[in-house]
Formats: sequence, C-alpha cells, structure tokens
Amino acid sequence: MNTVIFKWNPAISSYSMSDFLNSIIETEEDANWSVWDHSDISEGDRFFMLKVGCGINGIVASGTITSAPYQDSDWRGDNRKVFYCDYKADVIINPETFDLLSSDVLKQEIPNFDWHGGHSGVILPATDAERFITLWNKYLQENFRGFLQRMADIEKKRFCNDQIFICKSVFYELVIKETSHD
Repeated sequence: MNTVIFKWNPAISSYSMSDFLNSIIETEEDANWSVWDHSDISEGDRFFMLKVGCGINGIVASGTITSAPYQDSDWRGDNRKVFYCDYKADVIINPETFDLLSSDVLKQEIPNFDWHGGHSGVILPATDAERFITLWNKYLQENFRGFLQRMADIEKKRFCNDQIFICKSVFYELVIKETSHD
C-alpha cells in the first residue's frame, strides 16, 4: 500500500477553502483529486492532504483512495492531460481551528520530500512513509482530547461543524489508545 500526498494550495486550486469546510460537514460522499504519480497509485492506498501556500500549512486530511486513477478534464482548463482518483476522508481538520502536523515539522523530520509545494498526488517513498505514519499517529494521539472537547462543544451548542471530522473507526482507535494510557 502506498502513502500518497495530495498537495492543496487554496490560492490557485479550484478547490477553495469554502469547499474544504463543506467537506467537513458533508463527509458521506467520495471526492476526487488530481494525481501526478497516476501510474503507481491504486485503490486502497492511503492519502494525506497537505495544505501549502499562504497561511498555515500542514496535514489537513487523511483517508483512503477509492478508485484507480482515471483521466478527466483539466481542472485548470489548460487542456493538460490530468489524472484523478476518488477518495474518502477519515480525518478532516480545519487549519484555522486546530494546530496541524505542520510542513515545517515534516520538513525537519523527513527532509528529502518537498513539503511546501510541487505536484499533487505524489507517492511518499516507503522509508519516509513509515516515519510519516508514525508522526501522524503521534499527532492524532496528542491532539485527541482537544478534538474531543471541540466536538463536544459543537454538539452542546448545536453549531454547524466545519471544524473537524473523524470517522468512527479512527475515533474508536484513538479512544482505545487514550484509555490504555490512563
């Protein structure tokens, strides 16, 4: 299984910050993303969405690729040959609400990968992917109580949740880890 990094720059992407915040609310549908390494990406690979560009940068989503890559219209309208894959998120984090696993931390820990720009849909080399997954799991565990508190506040006050989404399987996994540490 590959670890694929989707790079998202809201300043130049057809996928706006508003679209991203709506994805937190409407998590039931698959979405699609353009992928550079289309010949090596497969259904079942893990993806992580890296926000790049202006403002806060870091990992804002994770999940599973749910289709083989396919060619479709260029999202920029430049008539380039563009491949996409469908995906389903299991974690989505609003970068304006929570601290992220930042591009700077990733650059320090995994220096051979471009964490600040470049093509999207790039496979992280296996040795780097292992380190990355360790960092991601540590990030989720360290921030779980804050996520839980924010989710409880949203539920109690009946706010629209455009701040965080964690699917049930990831949530339960974090609960088990949290309770085993207490």
